Amino acid sequence: MPRNDQAVRQLVILHKLEASRQGLTLEQLTQALDPGSTRHPRTLRRDLAAIEAIGWPLVTERVEGQVRWKLLEGFRTIPALRLSPTELMALTVSRRLIAPLEGTALHSSLQSALGKASAALPPQGLELAQQLESTFSVGLGPHKRYRHHREVVERITQAIGHKTRIQMRYDSASRGRMTRRDVDPYRLWYASGGLYLIGYCHLRKEPRMFAVERIKSVTPTDFPYQIPL
Repeated sequence: MPRNDQAVRQLVILHKLEASRQGLTLEQLTQALDPGSTRHPRTLRRDLAAIEAIGWPLVTERVEGQVRWKLLEGFRTIPALRLSPTELMALTVSRRLIAPLEGTALHSSLQSALGKASAALPPQGLELAQQLESTFSVGLGPHKRYRHHREVVERITQAIGHKTRIQMRYDSASRGRMTRRDVDPYRLWYASGGLYLIGYCHLRKEPRMFAVERIKSVTPTDFPYQIPL
């Protein structure tokens, strides 16, 4: 089993439980997982036990003959953080720093968190934060946007977590034509205003860097790989 598979799987399970008030059966949790992930009921029970061990209390209820797992009421969100007004203002001002990640799941989560930080500020604090934005700014320079590449980024992210090969259609800039590649994805790398996939290309028989906006489709596989030392 890939080293990161367990962590990715447990994160998905916790996310699904957070979003469900009625709870979920093991079968429903299985369906929520990526096909390339381990989905045996015994493995899921171990994952649920691990989630409890790190401090998320779970309860079970029998509904219409089925056992449903759910988070104990009151624990579906993390307890409020005690942030100072200046910390909240700093988070609000930092919103612009994550603009290059637009179109990724990480950007959506950060935007949501920053929105909550802004909402927690009193009117005077929000006004001061807006003044700070006009006083202190960061020159990000030209950067690409990835809102139309969200599915590609998510599939690559999952494959990196599972350490499984992907098949992708890639629009090669140097050759000016579409190519099909089998790639072992190592990591996503943001540099010089663009997002790139670094991985081993089985077509070229060497590590390559691919511009994410040129990746037209990604198909996950069950073939595991190891990053060479």
